[in-house]
Order: sequence, then C-alpha cells, then structure tokens
Amino acid sequence: MDKDTFDVKDYLVEQISKPALDDNLDREYRFTTAGPSADIGVNSIMNMSANEFRLFMNPESAERKVYIVLDSRFADYINTERTLFRWNFITDNNLGPGTVNAIGSIRDIVQMRLFDYFIVSNSSNAWGDQMMQSVLVHEFQSQSFIAPENNRRFHFLGQVTTNNLIVRMPRYQVSLNYGADTAGLGEAFYRMQSNLNGVYCFQEPITTINTLSVSFASPYQLISVPKDTYNFTILTAAASNIITLDTPLATIVDPDRCYISNFNTTDPVADAVLINMFNNPPDGIVWIATRLGPTTLSITAPSNIAVGTYTFPTMIGVVTTGTIFLDYYRFYLPIEITYKSEVNDR
Repeated sequence: MDKDTFDVKDYLVEQISKPALDDNLDREYRFTTAGPSADIGVNSIMNMSANEFRLFMNPESAERKVYIVLDSRFADYINTERTLFRWNFITDNNLGPGTVNAIGSIRDIVQMRLFDYFIVSNSSNAWGDQMMQSVLVHEFQSQSFIAPENNRRFHFLGQVTTNNLIVRMPRYQVSLNYGADTAGLGEAFYRMQSNLNGVYCFQEPITTINTLSVSFASPYQLISVPKDTYNFTILTAAASNIITLDTPLATIVDPDRCYISNFNTTDPVADAVLINMFNNPPDGIVWIATRLGPTTLSITAPSNIAVGTYTFPTMIGVVTTGTIFLDYYRFYLPIEITYKSEVNDR
C-alpha cells in the first residue's frame, strides 16, 4: 500500500483477522461495563450541586414572579406639583401607611410588566395629538429609555385605546353610576403598546428595592394628577354631615365616593359615635361626597341605601382633625415583578 494512501477495507480485514489477545495481555487489561443498576452522579462529574446543575441547565427555573398594585390613595409621598408618587416597598405582610407589599426575598429583579390602567388628569400637558403617555419608575431610571425631549426617561409607553373601545371612558364605567363626564376633566384608559406588551427587561438585575416612585408624561412632558386629599372642619354642629375644606376643590366632581380618616373633636367621648361613623363607616359602606360649593361637601350614604338608615349625630365638641380623600382622582398601577431566586422552591 502506498504510504500516502489508506485503504479502509484492507484495514478492517486486518483487524478482524487478528488473533485474540494473549493471556498476559488479557490479564493486564480487564474491560468491564457498568451493570444496569449502576448510577453515575451528574454533580460529581460537573463538580456542581444538584441546585447548581438545575440553574446551569435551566436558568429560567430560578425566576419567580410577584404582583403589586401602586395605589395613589396609599402613596407615602407626593410632590407639590403632584407629578411624582412614591411608596415604601415592604417584603412581608405587615401592611402600613404609605407601603406596597410583596411576600418573599425579592432581589435580582430582571423584568417589570405594567398592566393597563385608568387615570384622570386636568394637566394642560396631558392631551397630545398622539394621545401617548410614558411611565417611569424612578429607582430604576439608570436602565430605561431616554427620550430626546427634556431628557425624559421612561420604562413604559402607553396610548389611549381606540380599538373597539372608546377614547374617553365615561366615569360611570369606572366609578359609580353618576352620569356623564365632568367638564374640564381628562379621563383616559391607557393600554400599553402591543410591541412591548408593557414589559421592560433589565440588562443588569436590580439588586434591591426600598421604594418605588412613578411619574407620568405625555409623552415626554410631565403631567399632574389633581389634588385628591383635603383637611376639613364641620360647618355647624347641627349639620354634622356638612364639611368645609381647607382649600377649594381642584376640579368639580359631583358626587363621588370618599374616604374619611383622622377625624376627631375636642370631646371624643361625647362625639364617639360621630367619630366612628366618619372614620369607620358602618356595614362596610363607602360615604358619598356631594359638592355644595367651592369648599363645601355633603357626606351621605350611597344612593342604594334608604334615606335615614344612617344618621349623623349632632357634634358636641369642635373639630380638631379631619382628612377626606376623593376617590375619583385615584389611580392604580398593577405591576408584575420577575426576579431570580437561588432556592429551588418550585
């Protein structure tokens, strides 16, 4: 055979015709195979624990999801312009003022998803030709979109929906059945853009969260949300359901659900029934506020409650504190958070 050529057929014939190994060679090399009951530990081969091997083969198995709602009624801080809203982020079930809660050891966040939301704004910046709105979570702005105008950063971009729905959603579809839209208010149902599906993925995982702060813009101009919380006094002791606000109403809303808190008088013993009715409405009802003037509201039961069912007793003392929250301006931002966990708890 030429040294530069190689005949596979001749080679195989030569190998098949070779005699068996002699006894000395046979004793020196013993070839055995693992029996059917033998197990080989993958972790010993890869030098990994079972959990490390799971994460190596299936990184997505480390992902966990939690769901939170940023409710403007319970914001811990709102700036004077009402363009920034902040909540304290707590990873247990100890509910408290100004907090948003999620259970678990939440760190190494890799993704956020913002679902559709409804908002009211009377800001002159709120209504542009494209009817677009952006949302920024300020704690994560180092990883975000950067807009060319005003250096606006954002994570989500939304638009008033026009697909088989209405551009401006009447308030009776989201609140109680009080009638048509109130003049001068911009009400909008925002739907996240379909090409992003309301999802923002982080290049580098966010290690920790202590607070969550959001702002809105249209699309890059900051917009504000009307004032929704006022301090009040009672107009007269005899008409203890008629209250006077510390400042005029930001916009006219008539009527609307309201929540009263921190109400107290100089005679809390004599006024105990009235104080409890305001702060803890009976039977789980929600009071209704009806505008009587720029700073005056009447507090009554919902329209489906018979007149006279709940009577506000005459106030004996003088109001020391009282806060009312108007529900019409309230917004809710439902958010899905995806984070990584090293614990195999699935």
